Amino acid sequence: MLRLCFGYQIMQRLPTEQVVLLILQDLILVALVFRVLSTDLFRRYPSFFGYLLIASLQDLIWPFLPFYSVGYRYFWLVTQALLTCFCALVVLELYTLVLRDLKGIASTSRRYLRICLGVAIFGSLLLLLLERTPHGVFNTFMVIDRALNTSLLIFVLLLTTFLVYYPIPINRNLVVYSIGYAIYFTAKASSLLFLNIHQTWYRQFSMVVVTASTVAMLFWLLGLTRQGEENKLIIGHQWNPEDHEQMLARLKAINDSLLGGGNSKDRKG
Repeated sequence: MLRLCFGYQIMQRLPTEQVVLLILQDLILVALVFRVLSTDLFRRYPSFFGYLLIASLQDLIWPFLPFYSVGYRYFWLVTQALLTCFCALVVLELYTLVLRDLKGIASTSRRYLRICLGVAIFGSLLLLLLERTPHGVFNTFMVIDRALNTSLLIFVLLLTTFLVYYPIPINRNLVVYSIGYAIYFTAKASSLLFLNIHQTWYRQFSMVVVTASTVAMLFWLLGLTRQGEENKLIIGHQWNPEDHEQMLARLKAINDSLLGGGNSKDRKG
């Protein structure tokens, strides 16, 4: 799922050990798509399933395109743009599911996510205008894509921290979904950042990134089950169970205040 990014950035043939790891990743990806389909989880997580389908399309078509061809580059551009869009949808999906009983916090989070993405795009375009060297369509896309992925990564890490701290009961599949995506997206975003800054350690770093993304997909494959939708878990504040009710009460108070603020705005409007 990350090979097209690496192929475009370096445009050289991958080392043998990375090819083996990517083949393993492909097999896990195919198995994961069938797992999500067979368990009907695609209805519950449509954005996640859409992301997996686009990634599968990449893996299905890329072997038939000449590595140095223009078609390969444009195929990368289109599919990477789609994947970035689905990344944003996945983050929104995660927030909606995790905070479904806290509508005030969920609404505020989505609002700030949209603002941050808009600022990231504007900042990227502003940096391009300040650059003295000309940029083609691919370089321009890479700058914007890197900014968007960095913004999304921050939100994913904030959501993970939120789950670790607050004792919110959620189903086991959602825990697996969130943790796996945090691992995978950290690998994806860090690859874009690192490979655009410094390419000296490309081979070593790309192995770490591909390994991390493969581990994340394997985690999804083994952890996402039909029964996982029924089993409830509480992750946050397990180190101090006595604060459980107090933390939930505080969280609900924040949520109610946000809902109250939204309702008052609606009334004024």
